[in-house]
Amino acid sequence: MDSSINYRAAPSGDLTELTARISSLVMAEEIYQVVYTKNNRAFSELVILVSNKCTKALQELVPHLNVIFDTYPGSSYRLYYIHQVHEAVKRGNLIFYLLCNPQNLIYKAAPSGPALFSETFISSEAIAKAREAYNKETTKIEAFADGVKFYWEKENYPQTAFMVQQQIELSFRAIELFAMGKEKITHSIQAHQKYVSNYLPALSKLFDHENDDERELLKLTDNAYRAVRYEQNYQISKEQCAGMMAKGEEIVKIINGIYGELLMGLEQAIREFKSPVMAADHSSVAFPGGRKAEDNSPEQRITGLLCSKLQVEAIYCLATNCQTYSSVGYLSGGEISRENRHQNLLVITSTEPENGTYTLASEINQGKAIDGTVTLFIHSLKDMRDGLLNNGRFFHRALHSGRLLYRNQGNVSSSRSQTNYLQ
Repeated sequence: MDSSINYRAAPSGDLTELTARISSLVMAEEIYQVVYTKNNRAFSELVILVSNKCTKALQELVPHLNVIFDTYPGSSYRLYYIHQVHEAVKRGNLIFYLLCNPQNLIYKAAPSGPALFSETFISSEAIAKAREAYNKETTKIEAFADGVKFYWEKENYPQTAFMVQQQIELSFRAIELFAMGKEKITHSIQAHQKYVSNYLPALSKLFDHENDDERELLKLTDNAYRAVRYEQNYQISKEQCAGMMAKGEEIVKIINGIYGELLMGLEQAIREFKSPVMAADHSSVAFPGGRKAEDNSPEQRITGLLCSKLQVEAIYCLATNCQTYSSVGYLSGGEISRENRHQNLLVITSTEPENGTYTLASEINQGKAIDGTVTLFIHSLKDMRDGLLNNGRFFHRALHSGRLLYRNQGNVSSSRSQTNYLQ
């Protein structure tokens, strides 16, 4: 898969401006924000899925994105074409199940709901596909491991070293594909260690660069592919070959452990996205009850704005993210604290939304009527009914776990301007 992965550190400031700048520059279809831990510190990363209409190679976009991210010190991003991510998901690539979770979605150009997480993906079938894809890669690795044993018994140490090099290289490439979304096409083990260093630190220390013997062993491993295959003058001792073989066995254990953790994460995602049992009659959708919004709360103001623009049947809050930060400056006269509040809202309308309604989020975010920003997923009541009938996980999840902010309790056409909050 053609993709570029660039690491920086943790993001700061308002993501709304950042996603707007990214989408205007690289034709982003979807942007996800993921949080992970490294060295006991929390980091945040943006996963940018580029439109299929983009005619530029991803590597051409990287310098332009770096200009943007230079103004956001402590940020990271991954860049992929969206159609290639779709294909990877279909083939059972675990990392995109975990990265492109709808709860991580912070920007979407198209009006429809999250595309990567649908009923065809969030199921036990996903695990079956993932296992099948990984087993296909491990079969290749095991074949070279058998070659290692064969040539070791023949005391052909140069050919044994060649087999070990291939075993280690394919192990790196397999876990890179499934844990990072892209494998690095190179025979250099040193290059692979550098490539995974920010994401898979255990593998970056397979050969210890601070140890002289380990550095020499890494050099022998890197030279094995070219020298044995093309130059026919490769020299290695039995002891060095045994040390190389130990590294081959070690990396297989490490990647199997990493992959096992990814599988556990996917199984957890499936458990979280299980939908409630549907009633026999699907002709109408019953919205569950919710709490009453506080007077003049941000949620009440958002709801009022939406109801003044759309024929709203219901509004669900799918996720709320709050970031609090403080700054101290000479001109500020002291410490200033701020809070950025962002909500993902599912808006159900009685009729099909018009094209112009998809600019509502921008209007709300750029206005001063609310404290915070929103991402809107606008669907008609018919869309929701069809989704539930087709066992669509997105709508099941929204009804099951989303927090109901508003429901229209009367005739939409006659009470459009009246905002009714449930007790």
